[in-house]
Amino acid sequence: MKITENVLLENEFYLYSENGGGPATYTIKNGTIEILHGDLLLEFPYTYSQPTFTICKAILTEGGEVFLIVSDWLDDEGLYILSFSDSASSYALVGEGLTGFLVIGGLAYLLYHEEGVYHTHSDSQLNGYSMYALLKWEPIQNEMVRVLPDEFLPIDDANSFCYDGKANLYVFYYGEMGEGYGNFCLKYNLATNQGEYYTIPTYYEGSYYYDNRCYGFDGKGIMEFNSKMEPVNYTALDMSGMNDIIGGYQELVIIEEDKSYFVYK
Repeated sequence: MKITENVLLENEFYLYSENGGGPATYTIKNGTIEILHGDLLLEFPYTYSQPTFTICKAILTEGGEVFLIVSDWLDDEGLYILSFSDSASSYALVGEGLTGFLVIGGLAYLLYHEEGVYHTHSDSQLNGYSMYALLKWEPIQNEMVRVLPDEFLPIDDANSFCYDGKANLYVFYYGEMGEGYGNFCLKYNLATNQGEYYTIPTYYEGSYYYDNRCYGFDGKGIMEFNSKMEPVNYTALDMSGMNDIIGGYQELVIIEEDKSYFVYK
């Protein structure tokens, strides 16, 4: 397992992508938002009146688009998702209970625990228990729709999810299977809408997919799974100062309270 360590400066956030990530900063001025990521400077039109916000999660796509999960925006305590591209920008209410966030093929996938996208001002059609554990946001049309068909429900408490870079999502969750409840992983193919279930040992609050293997983080260490989602190796970690987790693609990023961060792959 490869491990790298670095520190985020006070004004930096972690910009995640399918091929890795690193520190970034943003500034808003003269109707433009500028995002500096290493030697890469991204500039997008910014048409909103809010001069600043707090970035909770951030993803850079291969096409140069940026998706942000933000708070302290629109005078609201809830979370929002923003997308920026050369041609347009868009935003939508995320609500409460978000536990995972990925962008695949220009679409944002949002994973929720328990009540889903529950929020006082959210669309009532998206409120609910279990049915809306996984939503898909299309920024151009600004549509938020459910992803999983009825046969793959209920998901009572989604933990995390990751993407294998091909067509499969691995969704870690607690829910009902047959006559009992337990911890499971749903391998769901976005192209065919077919899925497979696997029983897993425990709750994994973070996950990632690297070198044809799926990995889950249980709060104390990282479990490696084989192709049949059987546990094959566990690496214990010192998590005494953990503050945030970023995962879903090819690496897991653990950010500590002092803003130092560790990248595992």
